[in-house]
Amino acid sequence: MADHKLLSKMQGEDELVHRFVIDTEDAVTESRLADGLANLDSVLDQYKPTEQTDVFVRLRNPEVTEQVLAMGGVEKLRGFVTPKADPDTFADRAARIAERDPNFRLMPLLESPGMTDYGYRHALLDVFSEHRAQIDCLRIGINDIMSNLGMRRPETMTVYETAAGKLISDLVIEFRGNGHFPLTAPLFENFGPQYLDTFRKEVSQHVINQLFGQVVLHPRQLRPLWSLYKVDEEDLNHARYVTGDNPEAAIGNGGRLVSLNTHAKWAGTIIARAELFGVR
Repeated sequence: MADHKLLSKMQGEDELVHRFVIDTEDAVTESRLADGLANLDSVLDQYKPTEQTDVFVRLRNPEVTEQVLAMGGVEKLRGFVTPKADPDTFADRAARIAERDPNFRLMPLLESPGMTDYGYRHALLDVFSEHRAQIDCLRIGINDIMSNLGMRRPETMTVYETAAGKLISDLVIEFRGNGHFPLTAPLFENFGPQYLDTFRKEVSQHVINQLFGQVVLHPRQLRPLWSLYKVDEEDLNHARYVTGDNPEAAIGNGGRLVSLNTHAKWAGTIIARAELFGVR
């Protein structure tokens, strides 16, 4: 579930990693949970926070939440991932975490069985809006959603080619478009080198949908991911035009429309990506 030496090594050797999530849910079986939590307690005791990286813990359930909040080194964490966020229970969980430390950040997971229902999503969005100050971003747990549907993606197919791809579009429209929450890209569960082409294809689609914060299972995925997060020079030039002091509301450049009004939000994202990841 977690290893202090590995965590320190990743922090020291790879500047591409900015956030770690220690998982107390899917990564550990019920029979090994006590050992996993003891391991986490030991890791937090030895862990030395840095400005370059943040560490979150994915909380298995309310009982584990209480156990982790009681650990001596919990104040070293940046915050928590709350799985299967639910409109009936999220408020209590968020309040309990804020009671321990109001500076803890939350990354709720959109992955419960109700996520396929519009009314459920609408109720969840209302609850999130009430706790906006605590929420760092919302994470899409697409593998759990597919599991609820009895599905597993084929190894050469992106998630957008499955029925779950439509749901991702709905989540983008509802939670980012209407709710104004940042969304992260869902996990790509295949990490062998033979799957890198599919990984690149899927991440490219995430970028189009403005889904960042990709969960990475293996270090070999980091550099291809970083490369895909870079921006094209032409896009950066268009973004600078949109955000600059220009007299024309719209121009044609390279056969593409550049509009001050239409592309304003997109331009801000492009400039931020260029600053964080560079230019292709």
